[in-house]
Amino acid sequence: MKEELIKQIRKNYLSVTGQKNNRLQLPKHIGFNNLDDGKILVSIKKEHVIENMQNNNSAFESWIFAIKRWSIHDSFVLKWARPENTSNAHYQRFLYRVEKFNKLYNWFEIDQECSKYLSDLKVNSSDLLILNIPKSKSKPPENLAGNPSKMTENKLEWYIHESDLFTRKYGLVKLKRQLPVGLFYEKVNSDNYIFTGQSSAIDLWGIDNNNAVNIFELKKFDNKPIGIISELFFYTMVIYDLIQKRFLLSKESNTIFPDRGDPGEIVNKSSIKSFFTANVLHPLLDSSLIDLMNEMGTTKVPITFDHIMLEEGNNL
Repeated sequence: MKEELIKQIRKNYLSVTGQKNNRLQLPKHIGFNNLDDGKILVSIKKEHVIENMQNNNSAFESWIFAIKRWSIHDSFVLKWARPENTSNAHYQRFLYRVEKFNKLYNWFEIDQECSKYLSDLKVNSSDLLILNIPKSKSKPPENLAGNPSKMTENKLEWYIHESDLFTRKYGLVKLKRQLPVGLFYEKVNSDNYIFTGQSSAIDLWGIDNNNAVNIFELKKFDNKPIGIISELFFYTMVIYDLIQKRFLLSKESNTIFPDRGDPGEIVNKSSIKSFFTANVLHPLLDSSLIDLMNEMGTTKVPITFDHIMLEEGNNL
């Protein structure tokens, strides 16, 4: 089945782009099988549901969107093996992503046996869910001059943050960086983790002139993993639940750091705009795939996915 899918994807890619790309592959450790009703069964092993969500073998949303975009198949069922430690923070994020994906896209469903595993999802068993907030001031690299295409991701992030050109170009009232997305039960401490939180953060975020939250998942020049889809989807869902006050902000500090901003400004905003931000995307991630992402069910807070192509040179 996997070889058949790869052939379809490569054939359609050639038809659409005019370019032959025999390097297009599906992840080695995700299973893809035909069901009797024509749906594709996507199977993930237990060691991969506890991995970073942007890893190839964990990024189920990314591959499902890619197959739906580039093959003849348009309906999917997800199955996974339950890990021994269901409290694992990566697994909790995985379950959260599965539940959100299932609510938003009517062509996706959860395997009947796996549906009961959603009872392990801690966000559904607590009324006090706390997001961590920035706790320290950070400094930009000493020298932000130079060609962005040669910068590390951290330096590029700072370069964009300090660029009035970027802020004006996308109608932002302000642009901030590194918004934490660690989730905890009742209060922020190492015993109360639900989602990973040590370094998990949205690269760039801001509020635009239309009162929308804008979030930007940044990849340095020529870094083009398809897992960016899963990553941005997760961040978008966290912002959605913050706006809806399902997730609350930690009150452990009242200090607002200039570069990090005040996450409290996100609450009650009117909509969410989520951007893939890079100079080049994975070849299977194109505007038609992003259109599929936007064909979701009705949400209380409107959500839009889009992409920003960073330009070579100094004109971001």
